[in-house]
Amino acid sequence: DDIPKTLESAEFFNGLRAGLMTTGFNEILAGEGPYTLFAPKDEAFMEENGGWECLLDPENEDALIEILSYHIINGTYRFTNG
Repeated sequence: DDIPKTLESAEFFNGLRAGLMTTGFNEILAGEGPYTLFAPKDEAFMEENGGWECLLDPENEDALIEILSYHIINGTYRFTNG
């Protein structure tokens, strides 16, 4: 599955899904990759940046694009604990 389809099944990425759709990043991530998404849970944005409600305001689209661009990387990266 592509990244947007994977996020659909996770209940704690509602804001991220909305942000990706608002900015069009979801279309990029659904395309040919590979891409790595460092996916922040909704709670990560509750206090920072005014929360998802603030970031999803059309007036803040540039800030949303900037923030989400830090979470998307071309290529495949895997985290190993150890």
